[in-house]
Parts: sequence; structure tokens; C-alpha cells
Amino acid sequence: MMIYIFIIISIVVFGLVYYSGAHSKAQKIKAKTTYIFIICSIMLLISGLRNVAVGEDTYAYFLTFNEVKNTSWSQTLNEISDYYSSGLGKDPGYTLFQKILQIISTDYTVYLLIVSSIFHLSLAKFINNNTTKLSDATIALLIYFVLFFSVFSITALRQSIALAITMHCYKYVKEKKLLPFLFFILIGSMIHRSILVFIPFYFLCQIKYTKYLFSIVLLLFPLFLWQKAALSAYLISLGGYEEYEAFDGAGTYVFTGIFIFISLIALARRKYILKKNMEFKNYYNAFSIALVLLPLSWVHPALLRITMYFSIFMLLFIPEILRTFDTTSVKFRRGLMVGASVLLIGLFLQSAYKKNLEYKFYWEEMKLGKNYE
Repeated sequence: MMIYIFIIISIVVFGLVYYSGAHSKAQKIKAKTTYIFIICSIMLLISGLRNVAVGEDTYAYFLTFNEVKNTSWSQTLNEISDYYSSGLGKDPGYTLFQKILQIISTDYTVYLLIVSSIFHLSLAKFINNNTTKLSDATIALLIYFVLFFSVFSITALRQSIALAITMHCYKYVKEKKLLPFLFFILIGSMIHRSILVFIPFYFLCQIKYTKYLFSIVLLLFPLFLWQKAALSAYLISLGGYEEYEAFDGAGTYVFTGIFIFISLIALARRKYILKKNMEFKNYYNAFSIALVLLPLSWVHPALLRITMYFSIFMLLFIPEILRTFDTTSVKFRRGLMVGASVLLIGLFLQSAYKKNLEYKFYWEEMKLGKNYE
């Protein structure tokens, strides 16, 4: 667990150091960029150097990686052909992705480091290009670590690649470049077809007036939750999650509660947010889609991952929500940021204590999780 505490301390301490050391505008911009890439590099190494027993799926991906070593190139290409001609198989592009990287190295740790590099560099650019101040980046990194690190940096290799692609594609959404957007999304769908749910986001963001969409979706959320079974029937198939059947006790109470709370605050502060920059309507659009998809997690908790292509935008949205309180008092806004940081750290510590999180590097011994017994 100490390695996770180290990451939190790094986010806070490096944030304070770079914040206090930058005075001019140019220094502040450089400090933010350097800070983001240092923290993401730390997470990159911790993710890439993990033991195969860290994370629920890491060992399963290890077994798949070894199987691919014995898969011929012709068989790999035939899998892709069969998938598109007959619908046989699932996400054949991931096998091809592994075969290509095995040209570089057949060592699984090297593979994890490469995948971790793809994801964390994309995350770093996503945060750096869409935040204005170092304090915003600090909040964004804390949010990522508390709510998303255990999934995308520790467990879900295929979907971490897919999420990296969608974060990269957000610049094409803003620049209204449809062809490169679709190119990367379709490439990503070969690795994890759930990425296809991101396509409507592009078109939604090109609509000039979506003023009432977020309010309507938020109002209808109880209906979506009530009709979650019917909603999931189609979306589960689209996302490639057919193996996750509904079971009693499903329900992501904490995440759902946090998301609804943020949505309500965002609704209340909408006038101030959009007055500052109309481009921020994209965050409302992302949250609108996430609210439609969130009930899936009440069918099976693992289906929460399909919402994360959109809920990841809270990394950018929450700092902007907090920044609207500058109109009240800069001191008050800073207090909110400190309070939000303390709350996030508290949520992590509570969750870590409850789950008894353990981390070992690849050279250390560690027992596999109960899901492999």
C-alpha cells in the first residue's frame, strides 16, 4: 500500500514545489507541463513494473501474451479476416497489437511498460492541453489516481489502450476533424470495440445548441436507472461485455453518488462555466452520455468501465467548476480546492484500507488474487 501513498504524496508535494517556484506566465506554463509529465511518469513506471499478481486482470493478460507467442502471423491475420467477414472471434486487433510489440521484446514486463507508456503519455497530454493552471492539473491528477488508477493503470490493458485513443481523439473533436477521429476510433475498435460508444460524442459536440440536454438527461436519470436491464441489452453487446451477466448486489454506490453530486453542482454553475468558455459545453455533453450509460454499472460493476470514456472528463470538468467560484472569492475557491483534495485523499485511504490494497514489483514475490484460485 505504501507505493500508493507515495503517488499521493508525489502529486501533492511536486504540485506545491512547482506552484511556489513559478512566478511569470511563461514559468507557470512550463511548470504545469513539467509537473504533469513527472507525475504521469511516476504512475507509468509503477504501472509498467508491477507484478503479474497486481490487478485483477494482469495475470490473465500475461497468459494471453504467452499464448500469442505461439500464434503464427498467418493465424493472427486470419482471425482479423474471420472477424470482419463472419463475425467470429472478439477484438482480434489486440492479438495483432501483441504480435507487433513482441517483435521488440517477448518479455511481459517490457510489454506492460510499453502499454503503460501509451496510456500515461496520452493522459499527460489530455490533462496538459485542457487545463490552464497547475492547481487544476493537481486536482485532475488526484481525481485520476483516486477514481481511475486502479482500473486503467493496474488492471484493464485493452481498455487502457482504447481510453488512450479517445483522450487523443478529443483534440479532433475540438478541431472538428472527423476523418482522423473516425480513423483512430475504428483502429481502437479492433482492440476493444466498446470504444465505438465514443463516436456519438463527436457529433453531439458539433451541435451548437445543446443547452437543455444535460438538464433533461439528469432529470431522466432515475428512469434510466429503472430501465437499466432494457438499456443494457443493446449496449452490452456493442461494448463486447456479453460475459458479464446481471447479478444481485450490483451497484456502484460511491461512484454513482459522486457523479450525481458533481452533475448537480455543474448544473448549478453552468452559467458561469459557459460564460467563461463555450467549449466547456463538451464536458456537459460527455457527462450527459455518461449519465445514460451509468446504470449499466448496476447490472454488473465491471460495466462501469464503458462509462469511463466519458466520466474521464471529470478530470477537466471539476477544476473548471471550482474555478467558477473565483467570482465569489479567490480565497474561497482555493479553500474549495484544498477541501476537494483532502476529500479525494480521504476517499482513497478509506477504499485502500477496506480493500487492503497490495502492490509488488515484478521482481518481488506475490500471491495471485482469489479470482485465480
